[in-house]
Amino acid sequence: MRNLAMVMVAGLASGVMAQDAPLAELSEAEAEAMVEAHWAARNPAEAAVYARRDRILEELEALDREALPEDHWAREWAGEYYVGDGTGMNVTIVVAPESGAAYTWRGCLGLYDSNHGEIVEVLDDGLLLQLAVDPDEKTRPFMDERLYFVRWGERRYLVPERQMMDLVNNFNEGGYARSGLYSAPRLDSGIMFNGDAPAGVPELPERWAKLLLTKLVKLEVTAVGERSPALMPSGFQKWEVEFAGGSADGAYVGLTVTNARGMMHGTVEITHVDEHGCRGWLNFYMGEGTPPELGVGEQFVAPIGL
Repeated sequence: MRNLAMVMVAGLASGVMAQDAPLAELSEAEAEAMVEAHWAARNPAEAAVYARRDRILEELEALDREALPEDHWAREWAGEYYVGDGTGMNVTIVVAPESGAAYTWRGCLGLYDSNHGEIVEVLDDGLLLQLAVDPDEKTRPFMDERLYFVRWGERRYLVPERQMMDLVNNFNEGGYARSGLYSAPRLDSGIMFNGDAPAGVPELPERWAKLLLTKLVKLEVTAVGERSPALMPSGFQKWEVEFAGGSADGAYVGLTVTNARGMMHGTVEITHVDEHGCRGWLNFYMGEGTPPELGVGEQFVAPIGL
């Protein structure tokens, strides 16, 4: 992170932001602060996010959790949450009882998204925020006004409502998806893949807990719609597919099932479920390959790793 920050500082130092001290003498925190200050100055909305984030971090540093009432949410849940891969996705949410919440998504090209707001209600299983910007107006929405507290063993997550289905699907997929929970910001976590998954299942509200799979879900193709034209030049193709296998077999709306054939990788997302049948879209990335033949009777199985 320091190398990236120093490269950006080097590009800024001769422009809008003058730097008196030699760049080599800057600490990592100072370099990152310089980059943040530059971008915040160019965008008042971003400046507000960073200002609240600074207030939250100061409050967290001074917070005496033991002095709070035993049932105060902040004793367990106040802090800094992170999920990401260290490159294109670096999502951070910081939250404190008085200063509210601030969210940023940084990637290779800088700040991709951000938001912040006040805590307007503390619920039994999370927080309700009043955000500065409606998340639905965002081009790549991640944050939500409803945040859920999620326990999983010793791990603690703060999960926006719009990411809860991804959490379910990541758990159901198994492997790295389960241990990393790609869309679930984790308390005091600096990297995505940091250890094996805890035993048991995450503690979720019933709405999502009932979707956590404890057995394989087998979906058998019963009908295939016409293949759509390529969705984009990079080679994505799309079919609507019907399956035998429904809610009685563990399928649910939002279930994603992966299917790989050589260098081609596909994902089915279920959009409609009956008791014994379901349908959804099969999205296949083919690159320069030949479109796969998808036939009646073919099976898709989820999850891949119980």
